Amino acid sequence: MVLLPPAYALDTRPIYHVSVAMNCFNPLVHTTTIKRGGVENGGNVGHFEMGISSKPSRIRFRGQQYLTKDVLEAQHHNGYRNNGWYWDLKQPNAPVLVWTFVASSEKALCRLNDEQRTLVAEYIVPEPDPNEEIDFAMRELDIHGPLGYRYLDDILMSILVIERKRSIPSDGNVKRVINS
Repeated sequence: MVLLPPAYALDTRPIYHVSVAMNCFNPLVHTTTIKRGGVENGGNVGHFEMGISSKPSRIRFRGQQYLTKDVLEAQHHNGYRNNGWYWDLKQPNAPVLVWTFVASSEKALCRLNDEQRTLVAEYIVPEPDPNEEIDFAMRELDIHGPLGYRYLDDILMSILVIERKRSIPSDGNVKRVINS
């Protein structure tokens, strides 16, 4: 998958290349890798691994390794989880992002955890076509302002991890075997 700027941008070359690969030693675990540019051998941004494993899920980002549970925390509202997420690497100069999913839509707003709650991105998943067997709907990641572009690596990494976690069934028995 490639992340492209909008068609009206002056430079329409791909910004990131995202790939997913199975862990050949544990085929129930998959690694998502983000590279700069439109090719697999671009500069490394980071990767994360999730799946059915006895080992906890890990993220490698900016040359550091983190446990997913240490950098991504689900917000709870009225006893329900997943209406939002906090992304916090706990590193100097790294942003704390707050992702909030808008009720009754497949839209998420990403804000900085600052006094102004500055909007830096929107993630939009269009309604799937009921006539299609496979969901080919094009996702959109709209970046807002200079701060959005400044923190684009964090925005992309966080929403990819969040979407992987959101795709895990919410049944309690299944959650115990998935290393999210």
